[in-house]
Amino acid sequence: MEEVELRYRVPRCSLAGLCRLSALGIYTLWPAGTLRMVDIYLDTSDALLERAGYALRLRFDGNQWLATLKGTAVSADALVSRTELEIPLPKSLRNPERWPASELKERVLQITQRTRLRTITQIRQKRDRSIVYRGQIAIAELSLDRVDFGPDSTTRRHLLECELRPGGTRADLEMIDTLLARRFVIFPENRSKLQLAHQLLMNGEGAAALKLSVPRTIEELVLRYDIDTARAVEVSSAAEQLHVKLTPLHGLAPQTVEIVRAAAMLYSSLARLEPGCRRLGIEQLVQQPIQGLPDIARYAVASTASLADSKQAAANLDRVNLDALSTEDRAVVRHIAAIVRIAAALVPSPSQDVHLVQINVKPNLVQFTLTGADAPWMTKRLLRALDLWKQLHPTRLDIVIRSAASPAPPELASLRNMLSKLHVPKSGRMLAQLIEKLHNNAQSVRQGQDSEAVHDLRVTTRRLRSAISLMRKILPQDQANGCLTLLRTSTGRLGAVRDAEVLLELAADYQKKLPDQASDINQLILAWQQQRTTAREQLIEYLEQDEYSELEPLLTNLVTRLDETGAQRVKPDELNDAISRHIQRCLTRALTFTSSMDDTPLKELHKLRIHIKRLRYSLESGGEMLGADYARHLPLLVDMQTQLGTMHDYAVILDMLEPAGEPLEEYAQFRAYCVEQLTEAYGRFLVSWRRFTNPDYQGSFIALILCR
Repeated sequence: MEEVELRYRVPRCSLAGLCRLSALGIYTLWPAGTLRMVDIYLDTSDALLERAGYALRLRFDGNQWLATLKGTAVSADALVSRTELEIPLPKSLRNPERWPASELKERVLQITQRTRLRTITQIRQKRDRSIVYRGQIAIAELSLDRVDFGPDSTTRRHLLECELRPGGTRADLEMIDTLLARRFVIFPENRSKLQLAHQLLMNGEGAAALKLSVPRTIEELVLRYDIDTARAVEVSSAAEQLHVKLTPLHGLAPQTVEIVRAAAMLYSSLARLEPGCRRLGIEQLVQQPIQGLPDIARYAVASTASLADSKQAAANLDRVNLDALSTEDRAVVRHIAAIVRIAAALVPSPSQDVHLVQINVKPNLVQFTLTGADAPWMTKRLLRALDLWKQLHPTRLDIVIRSAASPAPPELASLRNMLSKLHVPKSGRMLAQLIEKLHNNAQSVRQGQDSEAVHDLRVTTRRLRSAISLMRKILPQDQANGCLTLLRTSTGRLGAVRDAEVLLELAADYQKKLPDQASDINQLILAWQQQRTTAREQLIEYLEQDEYSELEPLLTNLVTRLDETGAQRVKPDELNDAISRHIQRCLTRALTFTSSMDDTPLKELHKLRIHIKRLRYSLESGGEMLGADYARHLPLLVDMQTQLGTMHDYAVILDMLEPAGEPLEEYAQFRAYCVEQLTEAYGRFLVSWRRFTNPDYQGSFIALILCR
């Protein structure tokens, strides 16, 4: 038969918690009593059994004797499997010739060639047992062993074993391994007790801390250590941004950004541990190979984790033994630890009102600009986190707190009062309200306080473009065209940020709906976080430039000139006709698409979405200016726009997951989810589209427009 089990060495700091353990996730533990056992290992004088890959043990558990023959183990960290043959014995019989007839007896006699056996070592154990249940099914036996390998307490060790029962599966053991790692510091042990005895008695500690053999991905480690994924991604994004910004100072190679990401994702990996176990937790991180990264990544991860929530970096960083690294690699590890320490300090909790607006790097100065009510609190936290960086660089570090709000320009603040005294048509008042929204939303984007600020500002620019297009008859042409050009530029700049935000929102939905499968897209989330950060920086830089600063005064001047120019030249009926014709053109463009969507490619549907969006904004602005009852048609347009937008967003992701026309296997689950969501959105769109293209509906819609 095959024995499959998990095996660990247990440090003293984890003993008390393991003794009290009664549940692990979906598994419950029921005590099964304590055994005191004596294990006697036998072999020939020339070690025939050992050379053949076998270990022969006689065990007395207080009630009976058992003979066990174990084959060579196959291990993957804590998970160990090997063949095992076992028979009961009437008493302590060390001569196999006298054992009951069995496969075990025949195998031993064959390997030893009937040579006399002798005792090679004796081990005494105290075993506390628990049966592990999944529901009503017993799937494993968990044993916490106090093992005495020699005559005194210096050779005493504590081991934990979880042996699979017939009702369990390897998947159960893998889950138990993850659940144990989340709660305790325990070291995978792939050596048998016989091997431990040899090494311990012959070499003292021997190889008491074997290095872990199985590389794990960052996603697997995040799951294993039960790390807050959302915060880890934010810290990782901030760390990557700092790595890029501070490159002129730290001089790290570009490829070290992958190690920075790993260290940032695992920054809080020790948070689950009691303070007394932290040092051993650091040792465990140093041992863990990370898939796809060099060995230096293990030391960088352990070093950054050792600094989490510490007030002084130097003392805690010394807990990580870097002697195995070269002088250059030690410097790299310290720089990475300093970068991640700063990044973690820059990520506030959801309840805190504080935002990093900008990082300016000059030859002798690094300046962090913060805004928000809690900016003074973050300043103190950031100053503390800069300690390691200051040890590495003499560069001066400054923190600037920007005012949370700036007053509106005088001409904009007084615009409404001015309009109330002038004979300005209703269209002008609507423009004034949109200009005020533009200013307020731009301020919110600069401060980074509102997650919807970019979306709101983008919608406002589109509404302004639609309103100006509708009112061309009464606006000075040169000024109107200038405003439209600036508004189109602004919409494009906002689009880059909004596109990244949409990708992150869709990923968040995926994580919420399928949390067990969501770890496979962490790398994508990191890339999209960086994309959003870069686009946001470029957007804020654009909002501070002269090109954008000209927009609000130009729009304000456009409104104030309505009374003295177009409003006097154009009769109301002419304006109404012009607006109605514009809306009719938007409707006609939307209806040029075939009513049968079966063969329409996604790119064409995206064009349809643009036409529907223009029709919607034209109806909203036109209805407000003319007092027309267009509102009843808006819900259908909004629904079609939403479904087409969802289809477009998932189509963009699918293109990313098929860079050369071949699907990326590592994202197979996420790709299937995206296809499913796109298909569902397409089905909902078809329902609305059939109603929209119904002749009766079109007739009522066109009649409403023409009667204006």
